[in-house]
Amino acid sequence: MVLLDTVTATKGSDTVKLTVRNKTAYKNGSKIELDVPAKVINGDVPEAWC
Repeated sequence: MVLLDTVTATKGSDTVKLTVRNKTAYKNGSKIELDVPAKVINGDVPEAWC
């Protein structure tokens, strides 16, 4: 069961948004296609996606 569906990470002026089980992310509003869907591991989204 996934409780968290969307993740938003901000560092400086960059913002990344991604949705669990989805291969599309957005960096500063621009669409990015991921190689694999984002997933939750041990309650966290791996930093490699942020």
